[in-house]
Amino acid sequence: MPNVSIHSRKSTSSGYEKEIEGFLRTDFGLDEATCIPFSCGKHWVSTPLKVLGRIGEEEQLYAAKVITAEGLNVHQRIITNKNARFVRNGVFDIAFDGSASAYELLQLEARFLRKAKRANISVPTPLEVLKLTVGAALIMEFIEGVPLERVKISEHALNAVFRLIKQLRGRKLVHGDVRRDNFIMTGEHELCVIDYLHLAGDIKRALDYDMTSALCHLSLSVGPAMVLEAARAYLSTAELRGAVPFVNFITQRLTNRDRAQILQTILA
Repeated sequence: MPNVSIHSRKSTSSGYEKEIEGFLRTDFGLDEATCIPFSCGKHWVSTPLKVLGRIGEEEQLYAAKVITAEGLNVHQRIITNKNARFVRNGVFDIAFDGSASAYELLQLEARFLRKAKRANISVPTPLEVLKLTVGAALIMEFIEGVPLERVKISEHALNAVFRLIKQLRGRKLVHGDVRRDNFIMTGEHELCVIDYLHLAGDIKRALDYDMTSALCHLSLSVGPAMVLEAARAYLSTAELRGAVPFVNFITQRLTNRDRAQILQTILA
């Protein structure tokens, strides 16, 4: 998780923060633990926390992703709308899963992160999923970096994104929520992927949806021509054509000209 816009606060905590701190002291053997909220982009569903810990004189850093009952309700609305849009666009063989509890959602995310880690894809290491009084929390490795949303998109950044998309496709790992604020650029200029939405159904369709999300969201920043040039270095024409069913679904904020350019280049 990135270290961005950390807000100062007292060391005392309440609610789910206090529960997380108590767990880390008991189960992780920390002498001290303090949760600090921080902003890392758009997070309507979950609340990110940086956890400052200490064992003796040694500092320990963790990230915690918390989903409360309120966040779960937001999640349900988001995926209901997404699934409805799939149906309106004739996409019936994939759907987002909205029936899980906060604990189950974070268990699914931890499972995705473990699979990605085994595939040598850069992700934060998941450590524990906790049931909280108000929901659930995923405790994981803290990744120092900046959300791609706040990084100027360069050729290097585009190559990093599509290299990662190619890796995910090769391992049949579906992310489900590919957006710039779900990537972190580390100090070593490595791209780390965070967050996750459970997209079930036809695996090829789901992988094509991830690819299309990358194509279209990046095109909002630097234009389709530059994005597609980078994509073609990692994805075949046949793979890119899998984006066609999703272009209109994802690109509502693109102009008709840019949307046509993406389709024209994919279908060339």
